[in-house]
Parts: sequence; structure tokens; C-alpha cells
Amino acid sequence: MTLDWLAKELYDSEKKGEKVHIISHIPSGSSYCIKAFSDNYYQLVNRFENTISAQFFGHTHVDEFYIYFDDKNPVHRPTHTAFVAPSLTTYSEANPAYKIYTIDGNYTGSTFTVIDEETFWANLTEINANDKVEFKLEYNKRVL
Repeated sequence: MTLDWLAKELYDSEKKGEKVHIISHIPSGSSYCIKAFSDNYYQLVNRFENTISAQFFGHTHVDEFYIYFDDKNPVHRPTHTAFVAPSLTTYSEANPAYKIYTIDGNYTGSTFTVIDEETFWANLTEINANDKVEFKLEYNKRVL
């Protein structure tokens, strides 16, 4: 049902020439996602590669990304990047972190793609020692 709804929304957006951001909890392709759902979602992402501008996920508590490839030419043609944000919780003993994404602006012809991302983190040992939370820039994608 969810993927049927998503397919319809993507189709409608494609016909209108709109760009779409997908924001979801569990990234497809991860070990946390049901394989059948993941496979079908992957097909939708490839089918609507010119409509979907960005995908954002969480759940893994890890700062990572997934690359989607054209299922007809998987070695040579990436179609999408799925951005997975780190977590503010310390589950899995990671330091708390968050991201800020900069999107290609709201203007005629905009791609609405991610043009920059900044990751901020806080040192849990320092937080516990000083009873103060201070987030610091870990990296900026443009600078990498």
C-alpha cells in the first residue's frame, strides 16, 4: 500500500515537472529493511530518477550514505544517493551528531539536489565531565 501511494505521488509529480525529496525512517538496502520492500523501492527510485532530487533517512545511528545504481547498468551508472543522518542518541555508543543539508535553491530550473552537508558532533566524554553540551563541526562536504 505505501509503495503504491508513493508510485502515484511520484508519477503525478513527474507529470507536473516537480522535484521530490523523500524523507523516511529506514533506508532501503540496509539490513533493517525488508528485502521485498527494499527491492520494490529500489525500482521506484530508478524509474523516477529525474523526479526524486534527494532521499533522507535515519535509523542506523551512523553517518553514511547509500548509492543506488541503474539496475540495467549497475556497475557504470549511479542514479541516486540516499543520505543517512547520524543520531543524537548515544545508542550504539556513538557520540551524538546531526547534519544540516543545503539544497539547491528555490528558483526556476532548480535541481533541488543536496549541494552541501555539514555534520556536527558532540564529545560524550566532555559532556559528562563538564555537564555542558557543545556541538562542533566535524566536516563539511564541500571542503572534503
